[in-house]
Amino acid sequence: MSQLKLVEAQKQLVSAFTKVFYAIPTLPPHTIMVDGKDALVSEPTDCILWLLETLKDESGCCAQTRLERFAAQWYPPKPGPRMSRYNFSRRISSLIKAGFVHQSDDEKDRRLKRLRLTISGDHLLKMIQAERFNSITQVLNVIPRQEWTDILTVLDRVADAAWRGMQQRADGR
Repeated sequence: MSQLKLVEAQKQLVSAFTKVFYAIPTLPPHTIMVDGKDALVSEPTDCILWLLETLKDESGCCAQTRLERFAAQWYPPKPGPRMSRYNFSRRISSLIKAGFVHQSDDEKDRRLKRLRLTISGDHLLKMIQAERFNSITQVLNVIPRQEWTDILTVLDRVADAAWRGMQQRADGR
């Protein structure tokens, strides 16, 4: 493939990803009841809970600084159109206060905080995932099911590459 055709193909891919990104509905902020507690469902809440589940170590915990380094790739250090890192940290604190996230001191370094989902936090994550599943399924339902395997194969490769890049940036590599 010539360099010109390669650049044009990349532009088409970027355009397609952008279209998908904006076409799939995000979770509008709303409150739901989880285990007798009100929970604010929003993009940052979804992000925090998903990262805690994804980044947890063998003890089921994630260092708060690691979570924040990953989240910093979505939430800029200065206030802007998206949530700031300061507000993101406040959202973590509100999830701790509400009992959806547990915070403890690291056994080796008391300056570090370790986070993990509580049972209620896990319930909240599952409810948010169900909402997201329903919104994405509406989009998928217009695609013939026989094409899903091909789409999944490509999306898995893209997601793996994107995740590796996020890990490298979060780890300062």
